[in-house]
Amino acid sequence: MGTWGPGPFDNDAADELLEEVAELAERERAPYLKQILVDGALIGMEDVDVFPDDVIAAATLVAMSVPHGLSRLGDEEDREHAAGSVLADVDRALASAALTALRKMFEPGNHWYDTWVDDEPDGLAAQSARAAAQVLTEFLAGGDAS
Repeated sequence: MGTWGPGPFDNDAADELLEEVAELAERERAPYLKQILVDGALIGMEDVDVFPDDVIAAATLVAMSVPHGLSRLGDEEDREHAAGSVLADVDRALASAALTALRKMFEPGNHWYDTWVDDEPDGLAAQSARAAAQVLTEFLAGGDAS
C-alpha cells in the first residue's frame, strides 16, 4: 500500500475506497460509508477491521457530499478525484457518524494520527480533517456548510 501525501485521498486505500464507492449504486453508498465510519469510531476500543486512512477518506467524502462541501474541501485534484463518488444526499445520521469517526481519528494510538498528526498537529493532514469536521458540524447545526 502506498502513500504519497498527507491529504485525505493521498494513499492507495483512499483511492480504492473512492473507486469502490463510485461503482456502487447511489442507494448503496451511504450504508457502505456508514459501516466504515461506525467501525472507525470503535478503533482502539474493539478489534475492528478498518484502516484509519479509509475512515479519513470516508468521512471527508461524506463532508464533500453535504451542500457546498465539495467546493470547500480539498484542492482541485481532490475534488476531481472524489467527484464520481460524492453522494447525492447526506442525512444527519451519516454526517454525525462521519464527525464522530473524524474526532476518533484525532486520538493518539491509531495509524493515521501517529503518522500525520502526532508530530505535525497543524500539518496538512490535521488541517484537512479539521476542515471536513467543520463542514460536518455546520451541516449538523442546520446550516448548509456554505
